[in-house]
Amino acid sequence: QKTSSQSVVIPASVTYQGMNLPVKNIGQRATLSLRYAINSPLKQYRVSFNAPFRYQSSLTSVTLPNSIIHIGNWAFYSCSSLSSINIPNSVKSIGDNAFDGCSALTSVTIPNSVTSIGESAFATCRNLQYVKFPRNMTSIGSQAFSGCELLKNVDVPDGITSIEGSCFSGCWSLQSVNLPNSLTTIKAGAFGNCLFLESVIIPSGVTSIETAFSNSYGISELRLMPSIP
Repeated sequence: QKTSSQSVVIPASVTYQGMNLPVKNIGQRATLSLRYAINSPLKQYRVSFNAPFRYQSSLTSVTLPNSIIHIGNWAFYSCSSLSSINIPNSVKSIGDNAFDGCSALTSVTIPNSVTSIGESAFATCRNLQYVKFPRNMTSIGSQAFSGCELLKNVDVPDGITSIEGSCFSGCWSLQSVNLPNSLTTIKAGAFGNCLFLESVIIPSGVTSIETAFSNSYGISELRLMPSIP
């Protein structure tokens, strides 16, 4: 449902052949066709919008219903004017490149229902300044926030065991990083080219650090957190 040429409200359900079906997914190739979805025993999870918003440069805001459980791959890719998105508490995962190139986004609140964020999910969101991560998240994909040039602070939630490759690379303005005690691995380029990052405390449980801080020339201190007896 379009409320204006720039704003979209996605309904919680659609009617097809007299059936009222909840909308559960927004994503690429989430279903082959509605006909197959209707005949599927998993039909309540199959009705979806198939990445209809990619490259919609005039789109400024999207309202998602509480029926959505998955924001799929490329769902809002390169919606360069998108400045407002609500992610409801029903969402469990955000797919690869879901908001990649949404350069007008300045802040994102990810609800506690979300447990995973895909590869490049928020990459090149160049004006993104603030991200609130969910408490229950267990994975963040590689390059998830790469190129978020104005992001200043990152508070990685407890439960994350690995910061994937280039996850926060090119976050030039990044000044502080809070890493969780659950962390064991920091992969190559995870914080590469973070030019203003000066000090990082590494949790004692980390057993592997690859070239995670490459070209982050401002770092003067990498300090290992002492083990708690």
